[in-house]
Amino acid sequence: MLLIAALRPLIVAHQPLGASKAITPRRRLPAAAGSALLLFSAAVFPVHSTFAADAKEEPIGLHESARIASRERLIAEAADVAGLLKANPQHPDALRLRFRESKLRLLAVLLTDGSSPAAGHAIALANAVHRDRHQPIEDRYEVARLLASAERKERKFADRAAWIAEREQAARRLIQEFPDLPAAYDELLAVAAISDSQRALRLARELLEAPAARASKERAQEIVWRHTTVGRPLAEAIAEIPGGMALLKRASGKSVVFYTWNPDDDRSIALANALAQQLPPETLVMGVSLSPKADRAMAIASEGKLPGEQLYGGRGWDSPVVRRLGLTVPSLLYVVGRDGVVRDLSSASDRAAALKKLN
Repeated sequence: MLLIAALRPLIVAHQPLGASKAITPRRRLPAAAGSALLLFSAAVFPVHSTFAADAKEEPIGLHESARIASRERLIAEAADVAGLLKANPQHPDALRLRFRESKLRLLAVLLTDGSSPAAGHAIALANAVHRDRHQPIEDRYEVARLLASAERKERKFADRAAWIAEREQAARRLIQEFPDLPAAYDELLAVAAISDSQRALRLARELLEAPAARASKERAQEIVWRHTTVGRPLAEAIAEIPGGMALLKRASGKSVVFYTWNPDDDRSIALANALAQQLPPETLVMGVSLSPKADRAMAIASEGKLPGEQLYGGRGWDSPVVRRLGLTVPSLLYVVGRDGVVRDLSSASDRAAALKKLN
């Protein structure tokens, strides 16, 4: 979740409407709200999806207070925009204002814990904006993508596999509707990033042949690298990468574990702390912070006593080794045996099985 870091944003940025002060809502999102949107932009998981029985979604883990504050400010700004439109229905920037209100309300729904009472209104408004052919195609696409996420959040799924399958189908519907928009492939990339090896490789290789943006293809290639490294020597992947040989020398004859985390993701921090109790003391442990704020990451790692050392001085997201291994999603785990062979790549749900492969 962050995305990210791992993926192009679900929300690229929370942009002001423009230079005209007359149409700019009076409320502005503070830093806390901005960080919440950036975390959402990773789009790895919704805050909560409803699964049947005991099958549960893996939530983003955004700090609760930041999530609530961000949601309330989104709702307040949406109300400002709605009020502006109500006072002046013929506003010269009405199209942009309707898009902005729709986006704000959808984001608020996505930041709501559980089913949102406001989801019906937000979804109806988004559908209207989505169908409006006078809206710029990029805005219609962004609303369509957020709309699919909001609708999925309000549904119940039998298990995580069913949720991922539906997300892939939604991504394909976006591509079908916006075939000439390179960004339309980003949601399929997001699905690949959180899928098991079989689905991830299938989708990533499909993206490499698709008219996706260059950055998306680079991310797809990282996913291919990540899922084809298991069972091969780590040296094959990183020996030629800057910093790779130095890391290999330190890892020689040792079991190695790389773990990813994000300072804004409580769950990934908790998993990192739990990891410290699960590893043999001689294991070389490398933390990979996915936040661009290196100083903050290092402070949290020190205060929370996260295991091992932080790769690249807390700038794990910017490490060539990390990019080559595809360690770009929070709560991933790479397990390397003493023989230098990558034994497992796991997410939080199956890390116990991965750690058993340490030798």
